[in-house]
Amino acid sequence: MMDGFRFDDAVLSRHAESVDALTARLQNAAGAGTPLGLGAYGLIGQVFAAAAVDAAATTSRSVAQLAEGGQAIGDGVRAAVRDYQEAERSAAAPFGGVR
Repeated sequence: MMDGFRFDDAVLSRHAESVDALTARLQNAAGAGTPLGLGAYGLIGQVFAAAAVDAAATTSRSVAQLAEGGQAIGDGVRAAVRDYQEAERSAAAPFGGVR
């Protein structure tokens, strides 16, 4: 038997902070993955350099997109906290407010 629904805004707020930390790490990784120029591979390495540069650029863009998604998730979690808090205040107002 269920006894109701409980919401712990502190736990959800900490989760948003964790998502933000992971997002920051992804943003740093995306920036660190900047492809090298073709000359960095030397004369012999230029045979495969174009493919390596393309792969590095694609990976960097993908990690940047993951970071954007992480930012959206963190924003969504914070919005959920605000919405739950507002719903609680609105529901409790007719009864004298939240205790």
